[in-house]
Amino acid sequence: MYRTKIKMMKQTITTLFVAIFLAFAGTASAQLEAYDKDVTMSLGSQPAIVLDMNEISSRDAEEYWQDFVKEYVKLKRNRRADEYYAKGISIPLVSDRKLDIYSKIEDLKGSSRLYLWIDNGGAFVSASEDPKTLKAAKNLVNDFAVEAEKLHVEELLKAEAKNLATLEKDLKGLEKDKESYENDIEDAKEKIAKAEKNIEENAVAHEEKAIEIDTQKNLIIRMKERLASVGKKKTKM
Repeated sequence: MYRTKIKMMKQTITTLFVAIFLAFAGTASAQLEAYDKDVTMSLGSQPAIVLDMNEISSRDAEEYWQDFVKEYVKLKRNRRADEYYAKGISIPLVSDRKLDIYSKIEDLKGSSRLYLWIDNGGAFVSASEDPKTLKAAKNLVNDFAVEAEKLHVEELLKAEAKNLATLEKDLKGLEKDKESYENDIEDAKEKIAKAEKNIEENAVAHEEKAIEIDTQKNLIIRMKERLASVGKKKTKM
């Protein structure tokens, strides 16, 4: 039973290693690309770049997004519209123009969605108004998608590594207990061997003592006979 428990613990640790490996291996295949569609925002319905982020919470996505764009600007928040924005910023990878950007993270119950609107100074970037900038902006968002997924999996890895450390600690505890139990068995075997030897010695002593008792009983019988004969005249033949 105890060996089975340790075996199951080792199998659990092995399974955890496999799960961590599959999490990394599946990152690239699970990655979604940005797409564009009209979405309502603080300035009405405008063309936006949209990115779905599976299994990434809105809280984490918001943190990842702000860290990603801080290379270009620190976003301000429009609490009423629940949007982040920055005006007159330069993003060379997207456009040579100064840009106004607006973004929002939508919570999807365990997953999230990023909306990004870009105003190039004359209109919001779209396939019809500014396809070149739209393509470059999509590439930027796709780069963010990779970075966000990487950060997400790293967080998962930290959590699973912590679980692994706990399991390994538990396994060491089980192995230590096993060693203690084995020592208890050896001690018990020594006590049993000593007790068996004591029983053998006791049997010999018991036999010797029984002989002594019989000898003593015979001695008492003779003493009683002697006592009974005291004062009696001997009969002449």
